Amino acid sequence: MSNQYKSNLDYLRNYRSVARKVKEIVVRIDPNARVYVFGSVVRGIHCSQ
Repeated sequence: MSNQYKSNLDYLRNYRSVARKVKEIVVRIDPNARVYVFGSVVRGIHCSQ
């Protein structure tokens, strides 16, 4: 397994943590912003390509 593949898979497995970090950054720019996570990662059928 390549390092890039493993890194991508780690981000997918930790999507909630990543989403929290994204929200922290976005809210600094727009305090009223909302961040939505959607797609295969939420349904648990993700893969890294």
